[in-house]
Amino acid sequence: MIDKNGKLFGKINIIDLLIVLVVIAAVILVATKMFTPAEKAAKLESSNVIVTYTSSNAYPGSGAAIEVGAPVYEETTNIQLGTVKDVKVEQAYTYQALPDGTTVKVITPGREWVTVTTEVEATVSDDGVFIGGSLFSVGGTATVHFGQAVILVSVMDIESAS
Repeated sequence: MIDKNGKLFGKINIIDLLIVLVVIAAVILVATKMFTPAEKAAKLESSNVIVTYTSSNAYPGSGAAIEVGAPVYEETTNIQLGTVKDVKVEQAYTYQALPDGTTVKVITPGREWVTVTTEVEATVSDDGVFIGGSLFSVGGTATVHFGQAVILVSVMDIESAS
């Protein structure tokens, strides 16, 4: 492959090839850094937002363990997601289709439907909100500490606090 003159396939100098590969890698690195959502968010101002989380599969007692004013943290990154403003708890349920095409509401035994409203300072972008450098978007899921309760939740809504 490499001849006695240091050329690959007799045409390309190895050193020139390495230089080209390093330049291509640098261009890719710069492009990904410049065009990531976090870089766009760094150029925006932060404001208070209301984030509503929901879980239809919380263990019994989870909702009762959440107090208004409790701190909110994301489980894996330990990012503070603000404070609890409101908590609603009801019996968990799902909808099932019957053979005739109609649907019925079916109670899920041993589970609660918990909805938690929080307020946090975040940077709002077209992609969602950045909190502590992490992006949170409607429909995203996370394991979140609401004071003494830990629940796998989905982001149900994000809106301005004003």
